[in-house]
Amino acid sequence: MENYIKRCLDSILIQDMTRVKIICVNDGSTDKSGEILKKYADNYENVVECINIPNSGRAQARNTGIEHVKDGYIWFIDPDDYIAKNSISVLREELRKKPEVVVFNWISLYKDHKEYSNFGKELVNSGSGSANKIFKRSLIGNYRYPSGYWYEDLGFIPILLGLSKYTINISDYLYFYDRTRPDSQTNSYNVDKITDTIPMCEMVYDTLIVKNKREDLLKQVQYLFYKHLIINTMLMKFIYIKDYNDRNEIVNQVNTVMNAKFRNWKGSIKHLSRSNFMKYFIKRFVVFCYLRKIYFVADCIWIKYAKNKY
Repeated sequence: MENYIKRCLDSILIQDMTRVKIICVNDGSTDKSGEILKKYADNYENVVECINIPNSGRAQARNTGIEHVKDGYIWFIDPDDYIAKNSISVLREELRKKPEVVVFNWISLYKDHKEYSNFGKELVNSGSGSANKIFKRSLIGNYRYPSGYWYEDLGFIPILLGLSKYTINISDYLYFYDRTRPDSQTNSYNVDKITDTIPMCEMVYDTLIVKNKREDLLKQVQYLFYKHLIINTMLMKFIYIKDYNDRNEIVNQVNTVMNAKFRNWKGSIKHLSRSNFMKYFIKRFVVFCYLRKIYFVADCIWIKYAKNKY
């Protein structure tokens, strides 16, 4: 991250830093990131803290950061991204309302365009990522990111949203999500890691529905499963997975967990917007084919329309 970390830190340090601390966890980096962080920690004493740990993965790095925060609020910022100029002032004003979670919007940066993403405050529309939210430390409590998984956000963020007694969302775009790095997780398709979404979703189900008896959240959790296991995993990634045996294994796992958790799930979720009926129909049909392993037909249709963002 040596080419990005300065941009990230500078975007924070130009703001009103009253009662704000930047905790940088150096997860065994092998480039010059550690040297850069040390310079910032030396130049901004009592504001920037650098913690060095052996390479343990993103989840453990974030968990290490959590351990160094005793109260207040936490914002998880990735080193290749950056924040808007007025972010901290905007959020500080919202904190007067004493929420447990604040959800805001972000801008995704691609090589040739930008995309503006808007989020709500419910479990189903706030997104499973951490970058567009700040969390009260007391809400996090003893919950931590699950280590060893590709989609650790999914096994942590929805739990906090489900447990929050007071979540607010604002319309400001406070985070810039850089998707231009070719080796970023967003641009990667690792067949062995794709089904990590399953244990992450199960963790949300077990915590909210089984442990905390939040039956009122069952439909939202069901939608979460559908969105991540079927839409994000199958619909969005199968065209990059050429081996039908790999696809079969994924479909089998998804069907097994969905059937075990939710009754009549195939007919009970209206998962796609009908604002464009043809797009809605095509997605429904492609999902239908994938779930029944009719791959050739689904690929022909989906590649044609998805590539053109029909």
